Amino acid sequence: MTLFKVLWRPLKLYYEELFPLLLMSGVTVFSWVLIIPGPFALAGLWHVAQRVVRGRGISWRDYWQGAKLYGGKTWLTVLLEVGGIGLLLLNVWFYNSDASPVTSATLSLLIDSFLLLLGMALLGTFFYLEAFLLEQEETSIKMALRNSFYLTLLHPINTLIWAAVSWLILILSVIVPIFLFVTPGYLVLLSLVAMRTLVKPLIAAHEAQQAGESIAEEDE
Repeated sequence: MTLFKVLWRPLKLYYEELFPLLLMSGVTVFSWVLIIPGPFALAGLWHVAQRVVRGRGISWRDYWQGAKLYGGKTWLTVLLEVGGIGLLLLNVWFYNSDASPVTSATLSLLIDSFLLLLGMALLGTFFYLEAFLLEQEETSIKMALRNSFYLTLLHPINTLIWAAVSWLILILSVIVPIFLFVTPGYLVLLSLVAMRTLVKPLIAAHEAQQAGESIAEEDE
């Protein structure tokens, strides 16, 4: 049931802050037309979405604050994601083209299988990346990448389904542009809700383990 709850809860949160999130989503989309302000606007949207998930109110002040605080980091994550996906697609094209040096059908199948697994790992890792960047205490992209990758390995099926739903919604929005001004708010909420839902039990287990070790040390 966690799978569907995570897909539903962002819709509920979106509805609760419908008017400001719609406007902020629209501003974010328009910002990408100029390219350079795009990641800064996206960082602002992530910041207000984080506040919504935490049950706090949002305002345009929060949006601009998020753009200022996380804009530079978001630019780096966007470049990282575009570069990673682009490099993966380039390898898929190369090893399936006439220029490929691989002539063995078996080896070709192994390479394609590896690239498929790599693609799924990237899809999951990038799905959580910005959420971890905002939620972790240290705004380190390296740490966010590591945490995103580990969470993908721990919950591969749920992660891939949520990430696939995100891409499907994005593609449908591009096909029907009017929805493109609505969906960014939902997509960032989905990532945040999914990450927090999966991480919360891990944190609770870690804290319980630490508490148990402390009690054991006191008994000694």
